[in-house]
Amino acid sequence: MVGVQYYQQQKHQLTRSPSDWTVAMLQLEKITQTATLIEVTAKSAKFVTGADYAYPNKVYRLSIYNNMLRLTGESAGHMPIFVNQGYIVLKRQQSTLQIIIIDSIQRKWEYYLDFKGPPRSVHHNSHRTVIKP
Repeated sequence: MVGVQYYQQQKHQLTRSPSDWTVAMLQLEKITQTATLIEVTAKSAKFVTGADYAYPNKVYRLSIYNNMLRLTGESAGHMPIFVNQGYIVLKRQQSTLQIIIIDSIQRKWEYYLDFKGPPRSVHHNSHRTVIKP
């Protein structure tokens, strides 16, 4: 019963918790530090990690799902970053991704992720992902 009450109290938070948000953004910055943007729409940003990242040349997608901004791998995974938001949009400015959020109490937030290098294209075949400059 306590778990249900806690869930009801917490379900409308703007982020999972302040520390979760900080950890998520730090992880996202680390992942994107040497990454390259591939494709950006108003609802998602696809990027590939750099050669010096722990998982080199891995494709990730930052996407808006319902009222949440989340990070997923190309075929699996799910890391919520912002939940219960009123409005989220992604914009590309050269090699920078701008994240614009208006939360449920009408506060506007802007966050910027800087990526490395020019855009790259990603091609798939049945055995591996090939990334071309």
